[in-house]
Amino acid sequence: MTKLLAFLFTITIGCAAHKATAQSFTFTIASPVANSASDSVLNINVRYYTSTYELLRITAVTEGRMDTLSNAGNAGGYFNFNGSINIAGLIQGNTYTLRVTCRDVLGNEQSDSVNYKYINPPIATIISPVPGTDIWPSLRIKTSHTGFDTCTSTVRVAINSNTVFTYTAVFADIDTTIMLSNSLNGTGNVALTVMDKWGQSSSVNSNILADNYHSYPYLTPVYTGGKILDYNYNKILESKNRLFYIVDSGFQTSSAIPGYAIPSYLGTTIPAAQLTPYGAIWNGYEWTNGVLLTHSYSGYGGPYATYKAIWYDTIFGGSGYALYRRDLGTRTNIEINHNYDLPQTDATKVDPRGSVIFYNGDYSAMGRYKVNGGSNYIASANPPYVFGGSLLYGDTVIYSIARVENPTSSSIYFNNGINNTILSQFNSSTSAPYRIAGTYIAFPKSGTTNQKQIWLRDSTGNSVQRTFFGTDSYVIGLNAEGDILFNNSNKCYYLKKDSINPKEIGTALSPASYKENAWYIVKDNTLYTIAVNAYRSIAAGNWSNPASWEGNTVPLPNADVI
Repeated sequence: MTKLLAFLFTITIGCAAHKATAQSFTFTIASPVANSASDSVLNINVRYYTSTYELLRITAVTEGRMDTLSNAGNAGGYFNFNGSINIAGLIQGNTYTLRVTCRDVLGNEQSDSVNYKYINPPIATIISPVPGTDIWPSLRIKTSHTGFDTCTSTVRVAINSNTVFTYTAVFADIDTTIMLSNSLNGTGNVALTVMDKWGQSSSVNSNILADNYHSYPYLTPVYTGGKILDYNYNKILESKNRLFYIVDSGFQTSSAIPGYAIPSYLGTTIPAAQLTPYGAIWNGYEWTNGVLLTHSYSGYGGPYATYKAIWYDTIFGGSGYALYRRDLGTRTNIEINHNYDLPQTDATKVDPRGSVIFYNGDYSAMGRYKVNGGSNYIASANPPYVFGGSLLYGDTVIYSIARVENPTSSSIYFNNGINNTILSQFNSSTSAPYRIAGTYIAFPKSGTTNQKQIWLRDSTGNSVQRTFFGTDSYVIGLNAEGDILFNNSNKCYYLKKDSINPKEIGTALSPASYKENAWYIVKDNTLYTIAVNAYRSIAAGNWSNPASWEGNTVPLPNADVI
């Protein structure tokens, strides 16, 4: 009887074991997809649905390398189990097998497998253009790539987010030159994508600049390089390769400012910077005579800069902020304003002669430090009024005040160092529609039908209307002789002080400056001179025939000719 019971018990155990090993698992290998390509890291995703007994683990094995997958949670009807195996070192192009095994708590197992190929994705490279390139008058696109088997290269050129050129090459790299319209203007991008036949891809971009000023007949480029931040003292301050460079007066050599790296370049903010007679200065830094210094600078002009610093009164108590003017040549500082309560703001203006405009902390008052010393508040703008733009030339200040609810409706004031005089009341969408140079001020004033006309004020206080168009005119440049550059109806004009006939010199331009006896304008990576006195031909014909020339004026001997 005992032997019989033992025999029956053995049969029962055997049947139970047979039933356990026959239990089912329901799962799917979702990644990698059959016969797809993988780079050096094989990413694995298994969708587990059910098993007869509680699941213990899911493992994945390939070429002797294994990973136990992690439960990534319920995805609605199944659980995601994820993992990865480093397969670097396998032979590219070969087919390998990934085997996935599910095991329950009773030791039952079920496996499935999928084949994949080890293929590293392609690497895309743009050889030309170099980031920051000015694409006028043509753009050369040269690319290279690495990849296994056939790859497709696609390049896209966009200016101001508008696609202007696309090209696709199968297997071969791209090397082509395209001519773009002179009307294109603004920042752009060359984007390259290289894709292999398994769908793996890589992309790379190169930022470019489209400068339509190159096509303007009255503009002559004198220097093209990095992003130009200032031109003064016959030198250029530019940024490129994440550094500041000072280019010499002959535009032949340049030297980097060491010890400072620009945090961002092209497409994002570059710190505002300005040349000085001794080097350069920008927010927080000063490069003077080959030495890098730091300060909380808030304004700069010529050999001077301003900064604010907190002070403490150890005898009577109290503290506040003082505004200082720094002489970059002597490296000496002068306190120009002392304040117990409100700190001086960062919106100071500095003139190369040494005068300074500053504001109190809430912008309700404007002060001035004179060339020969002495500070005083010259204007207030209590709510609901606010200050607009301000300009400074020696002790002379021109500024505007507007109501908060209508900041484009402004009153323009002139302060000669003693008194404030209102010059004009106008509506304008232009932030700084007036200019000051020497003893002259150019400012807008409403015409008979509220169009903006430009007026010129001289040292005697006499103001004369200088434009008479039926549409708005906006001054973009003024020199110490009273000559004006202005825009009207998308055209730019030059008007000499004693002339009544403005000379059209092309499409509307951005603000210009008069330095070293010539007009200059900066556009992105290029410094131009404006040939305001050049003679331009308008028709084929005899040189001495006035009808051949713009304005019916035959060029004088040795004159500039377009």
